[in-house]
Amino acid sequence: MAYYQSLLETRKGSSKRIDRLHRKRTNRRTHAQDSLIRNLMERRYDEDVSMSTWAVSKAFSRRTGLRL
Repeated sequence: MAYYQSLLETRKGSSKRIDRLHRKRTNRRTHAQDSLIRNLMERRYDEDVSMSTWAVSKAFSRRTGLRL
């Protein structure tokens, strides 16, 4: 993204391409984090772990449908 920002005019800080790249990177990161937590919770459930303490946001619960 820094490369594309360097090509912009000096006063303009963003472009559609930069915004799209940022959004894609954010979505990939969010998906990876959600998948990791979902996988860990499923493994804990399979191992009959009765209690796990997690600091999970409400947004994560809404995105994944997991009730913690």
